[in-house]
Amino acid sequence: MTSDDIVHRLRAAGSVFAEDEAALLRRSTHDDDTLESLVRRRLGGEPLEHVVGRVELAGLELSVGPGVFVPRQRTRALLNRTLDTVRAAQAVGEASARGRRPRASSQSVVVVEAFCGVAPVATAIVRAFPDAEIHAIDRSPAALRHARTNLGAGRGVHRGDVLVGLPQYVRGRVDVIAAVPPYVPDGRLDLLPHEARDHEPHAALLGGADGLDLARALVEQAPCFLAADGLLLLELHRSQVAAAATHARANGLVVVGQGSTIDTDDVAENDDAGSAPRPVATGTFPDDDDQPDDEPDDEPDDEPDEADLQTVVLELHLG
Repeated sequence: MTSDDIVHRLRAAGSVFAEDEAALLRRSTHDDDTLESLVRRRLGGEPLEHVVGRVELAGLELSVGPGVFVPRQRTRALLNRTLDTVRAAQAVGEASARGRRPRASSQSVVVVEAFCGVAPVATAIVRAFPDAEIHAIDRSPAALRHARTNLGAGRGVHRGDVLVGLPQYVRGRVDVIAAVPPYVPDGRLDLLPHEARDHEPHAALLGGADGLDLARALVEQAPCFLAADGLLLLELHRSQVAAAATHARANGLVVVGQGSTIDTDDVAENDDAGSAPRPVATGTFPDDDDQPDDEPDDEPDDEPDEADLQTVVLELHLG
């Protein structure tokens, strides 16, 4: 089977990234029978990342598979902010300049990724800061199997609900909690493309009536785990930030910043080579006042477009 054959079949099925997908499928196996099986799975609507068993994010190749949430390229913003936080926590000189007590050289930075899925953020920290103390927690056994593969041996991978399930010894010691909680409102499953609706667990996508149930739970549980100068970093839809911040203040947290996600043009033009561009969500959540985009859309009209989902990294500190 030639690459042109695969491209033709993918195009006939409606793929707008047929060349990229064909290249990824061919790189995944040298066996023609296996390749045919992979192509058929993709033609059947299975997410490309599930088919090839990996996704690339910020230079990381992450193990993924059927039945798990695929990390989105926009989460690079959360990943980068977490890296910056860990870097600052390790820098004794910078800590002193901020009036923070310098960290003892024998004390590792402690990082928790909540709702970790396959643990993209925690994996980035492990690669950049091998001495960091890492804990990843999720309620999905399938996702945690991939998280263990991505993180490697010796890292804390815990099955639990929000933060319930983390070891007691990390209470009051965590420098940064990073999370992409499920934040799509239950009634807005239509915002997601068929690949997500049909192949990713809804528990990893939906967050209650307004999409904030699990974010609220995390805000409530985080203070007892955070160190005195620790940060809670949340990826949310921008229309949810005000409500999330109000709940955070009611639970003893202070909003210290909010940064935009990776620019959507950057996502579209510079998607990592191991993951073909994929639509993720469309439209806006309730109460978002966006005006329609006058620019023509290159995507099919009936397929949601990742560029329409505007997310923010909300930064919270103990008050």
